[in-house]
Amino acid sequence: MPTFSIIVPIYRTEKYLEKCISSILKQTYEDFELILVDDGSPDRCPFICDEYKKKDSRIKVLHKKNGGVSSARNLGLSIATGTYVWFVDSDDYIEPDALQKLNESQQETGADLCVFNSKSEEMDRFDNINYFFNQYYFTYKLGFEPWNKIYRREIIQKYNLEFDVQEAIGEDLLFNIQYYKAIFHKVPVTILFKKEVYYQYVNREGSAMNTAFKKRIYQQLRLFVKIREICQEVLEDKNIVYLFYMHLISGIGQAKQGKLTSQEFSEIDFFDYKEINKFKEIRKVFFRNEHASTAGKIRIELFVWLMKNKSYKLAGKVMGLK
Repeated sequence: MPTFSIIVPIYRTEKYLEKCISSILKQTYEDFELILVDDGSPDRCPFICDEYKKKDSRIKVLHKKNGGVSSARNLGLSIATGTYVWFVDSDDYIEPDALQKLNESQQETGADLCVFNSKSEEMDRFDNINYFFNQYYFTYKLGFEPWNKIYRREIIQKYNLEFDVQEAIGEDLLFNIQYYKAIFHKVPVTILFKKEVYYQYVNREGSAMNTAFKKRIYQQLRLFVKIREICQEVLEDKNIVYLFYMHLISGIGQAKQGKLTSQEFSEIDFFDYKEINKFKEIRKVFFRNEHASTAGKIRIELFVWLMKNKSYKLAGKVMGLK
């Protein structure tokens, strides 16, 4: 059983793929398996994968019909055998000593979750998931992406964790939420943060994060509903409220880039979002975590008041929608 299973979902990235694979094969720590999942890529990616497999016995290649990044990661997980799992995107690459240093950290700390490329260097132990969310999730210390985290495969396997194939944006966030909930089945939980940069993220046109901005408000609200369902038994009500406003305001900001109008915003059905009326429970910590200016606080207070009074179009205008 290898120490690491590195899972790489692949689709239309032939320009970047060889650099990605080479960066993994050049690791100074060699006890890993590399699972390349060709998600029905129509370019040279399938050929590149097969050629690399011929050269290195640590490589496993899976070819499948196109189904999205979540289905590709799930397929990779189904055959993974490593102690730890690392998800690497096929247009990115990793530093040569990444696995060496990650292995040393895990051997030393036994962390349930390791977060790298972090803004802070620290280790913490938790007995309470609500404290964990307040200290790390709501303050954005964790990040929502999967590529800056090392997961324990036994946790993923024990709780049947998978990426949501219905979501093209936010599927990684949902996976992380499920993982956080899972590790708190047994306490204390150890989380390790490392400032060291092990992963190089390549921001390219055409990636999922750079498309379909207008739909982001609907995606964010849908994500919130799924997170609420996952966490309603373990998170305090005020933290569910916090999650609602985090997703609502983030979704508006993203959708604004896609030219969502205030009229379109007013047509969203907010009937099932009871959290709208509970902002006062989280306002102080929300403003602190968001580093809101005085003007920003006033704008959000007005936005919340309009939402509570079902003046959705005006609320959208207050948040900058045309």
